[in-house]
Amino acid sequence: MLLMALLSITIMPAIAQYGGTGTLTTSSSSGGTGSSVTVSGSGFEPGIEVKVYFASTPVYLGSSNADSTGYFSKTVTIPSDASEGTHTITAVGGERTLTASFTVTSESSGYAYTGAKILFWLLAGIAIMSLGLAVMKSDSIRTRISRSSK
Repeated sequence: MLLMALLSITIMPAIAQYGGTGTLTTSSSSGGTGSSVTVSGSGFEPGIEVKVYFASTPVYLGSSNADSTGYFSKTVTIPSDASEGTHTITAVGGERTLTASFTVTSESSGYAYTGAKILFWLLAGIAIMSLGLAVMKSDSIRTRISRSSK
């Protein structure tokens, strides 16, 4: 009986403190593939590992340990192959699972890849022009030599 009373005194406050609904937020509600987003949550058991996933098709994004108040924060990168539209970011730690919505837009981080290998074509163009100038110069020299020898 004494043991039950001691357990209820020491365990019950912890359950009440971390047993609420919890919250999960993102630093941005939308962004392009490859963008960085900070995912933050509360209501987790202190010290527990919180794993973060991106879904429609689940992709593990990383994890962080909850601090002494049950709060965690993790900066993650939106997968490069994510399709445009609304997706779910999920944080799982112990018995708690929290979700937040994230919309992938056509915006991406960095420059768009057009498929052109500009450096290759630029160097090829310079080489062809240099070759043409060399041929014209040698023809000009040959013409002067032939005129002076007549």
